[in-house]
Amino acid sequence: MNNVREDLKAYYDRFETDETQVLGIISEALSKGGEYCDIFFQQSGGVEIALQDHIVGRASAAASIGVGIRVLKDDRTGYAYTEQLTPEALTAAAKTAAKIASGGRRIPPVKIIHKPGSDLYPVDILPEHMQTDVIVNHLTDVDARIFDADSRIVKSNVRFSGYGSYILVITSEGRAYCDYRPMVQQSASCVAELNGKREGNGFALSARRGMEYITPESGRELADEAVRRTVA
Repeated sequence: MNNVREDLKAYYDRFETDETQVLGIISEALSKGGEYCDIFFQQSGGVEIALQDHIVGRASAAASIGVGIRVLKDDRTGYAYTEQLTPEALTAAAKTAAKIASGGRRIPPVKIIHKPGSDLYPVDILPEHMQTDVIVNHLTDVDARIFDADSRIVKSNVRFSGYGSYILVITSEGRAYCDYRPMVQQSASCVAELNGKREGNGFALSARRGMEYITPESGRELADEAVRRTVA
């Protein structure tokens, strides 16, 4: 089982920051009189592969990282976001979010304490680490089963996507939360033709799981249900 809910230092390293810098960002965000702020770090990555009529028609990989800073003052909310993790970019974002509040007493940041959460989404192999050849083989099997299921099937589209997001939230009240959120989805659609009339339909499966979600059983369910809905 992957230990993706690492300790706080591991998440600091992932986002190229540390407690000293975080406390500085919080101090800047509250410098105009804000009563509360939180910093939301997120790093996401994953793959998507689609099989169209027996061949790979689309394959892509994506990665993103960013930080959002929110400041609260009475019933007002200030928010700023940056995709750069440099001290200058984070400070500028904090200043932007701070502008929603002015006056009042300045609340200093407090020592940060990690609050471990429950492991809600256990995974064996992270979605963003899945091997493309394994995914393609799985999609090929689903595609073949679709065409074998009914002679009226003339077209198919089978797709897989797997993504994972690392989340770090730190509040001005001194709490830090780490989380990892996986998401995998596989879908199949097909077109059947009879006497010049065509019908199309599909089916999808999704879960906050990892590579273990790619099984012969899930592939059979995907193909059989897509065909059943199409020819019903």
